[in-house]
Amino acid sequence: MRRQTVSRRAMCGSGLFMSLGFFAFALAGCDLLLDRDSLLVDSFPGEPFQVVRVDDELSITFDRPMDHHTVETLFQIDSDRGAISGTVRWDNRRLGFTPHRPLSPGIRYHMRLSGQVRDARGREHRVAVEIPFFAGTPGHLPPDITTSSPASGSIIAPTDPISLRFSAPMDEALTGRSISVQPGAEHSLTWQDGSTVLLITPSSRWGTSASITLRVSADASDHDGAPMNRERRFSFFVQGTTDRPAVTSVHALPMIDGREPGADGDDVTAPDAVIPLWSAIRVGFSQPMDQVSVERAWRLEPSIAGGFRWPTPETVVFVPSAPFEPDQTYRVTLSSQASDVDGNRITTAFELTVTPTETGLQLTRLLVSGSPDPVTAFSGAERVALDPSAPPYFAMLFQLEFSHPFRSPVEKQAVVHALSMVRLLPGGQPSPTAVQYGWITDRVLSVSYHGFHPPGSSEQGLFLFRIPGGPSGVQTAGGQRFSTDVEVLFHMEGS
Repeated sequence: MRRQTVSRRAMCGSGLFMSLGFFAFALAGCDLLLDRDSLLVDSFPGEPFQVVRVDDELSITFDRPMDHHTVETLFQIDSDRGAISGTVRWDNRRLGFTPHRPLSPGIRYHMRLSGQVRDARGREHRVAVEIPFFAGTPGHLPPDITTSSPASGSIIAPTDPISLRFSAPMDEALTGRSISVQPGAEHSLTWQDGSTVLLITPSSRWGTSASITLRVSADASDHDGAPMNRERRFSFFVQGTTDRPAVTSVHALPMIDGREPGADGDDVTAPDAVIPLWSAIRVGFSQPMDQVSVERAWRLEPSIAGGFRWPTPETVVFVPSAPFEPDQTYRVTLSSQASDVDGNRITTAFELTVTPTETGLQLTRLLVSGSPDPVTAFSGAERVALDPSAPPYFAMLFQLEFSHPFRSPVEKQAVVHALSMVRLLPGGQPSPTAVQYGWITDRVLSVSYHGFHPPGSSEQGLFLFRIPGGPSGVQTAGGQRFSTDVEVLFHMEGS
């Protein structure tokens, strides 16, 4: 039960009194000493957001007999669906209200009694009763949060998730809307253990504030629609790492058609690294970095205009707006002002020199099964012998090694489709057929052909292997292409 004290408005006349004693007596007779006769009100439900049984009688009890009509005119039970109809019954100074239909679990109701009422003696009092409450099934306790992990008041890392365990399976959608974090930080919600455990994970970090407060409002409800009868708050102190960040990798990413950096590229510290003239530079760090400090600490000399992209908190990509100059040495530096998201500066200033080169795509060598020496000349002017002892339709293996990598599946497939092996002699015979392809590395392709030596053939075979070059020929994502067609003339002696 909840008790409220409300004021009574005194109604009396005034007059001219000849003595101070008589004046005081008149004031007392007019009941202007308000505190002596304030109206006291008890109610059920008595506390905000209290959960009552769906069949409980709701009531308001006064400390004196009341004028029933003025009370009933103001008394109301309602929800967002409208007023609740029911039966009013007086028992001496107590007004009882029984809904015509049982209240529904999960609905927020209000008990209201607000305005001017009169007691049985005709004296007026102003009342203001407004209590939100919920209904539950008999014997059903409202849900609550039993534990949080880590416990409220703990120190957490900026990326740590927070777990809440509820006493009953919860309505995931309704409870999810009741969750808020201050200061605001984007987060995701994951339900576990039959909707009894809620995992709250920051999308990136809990922010730079020293503490956060996780709030679960009283609207959070279980599967039966019963809400929690109170709001819950959990506080955590956020403390970042004290480890100093370091540069872990630097790659040159070929620019695709001069617009977008490729997904992968060579480690610029590798001895055989290929750095195309039009490349983006990707730098990886050991931990999430403060973007502003890294971009301010960046230097490229000689300078080239460009911008920064952050595909992940640990990775920055410098995308130039123009290609590098050929055979020009560039110095990439990051000063010690570069820091991570917790303010820790990099261990030492980072410095690296790179020399982009303008080299076209080349076929560096071609290995053929049965031949001990690789082919390294590809003008088509010289003939390369094939092993005539291979059985009819025996698959012969050709291994091609390129000067630049083909990293994406699209690039690799384009190379495979561009290859051709055509029989020139003898006429009227079918050309060899490619039966299997396989990329050993991004630069090495293996191709198997059969049909060089059909059964019963005694004539010399002459075959032209070709990879198209030039503007419409094979090229890498970085734009490297063969300057001319690559051609090899193979011959096989007749049996």
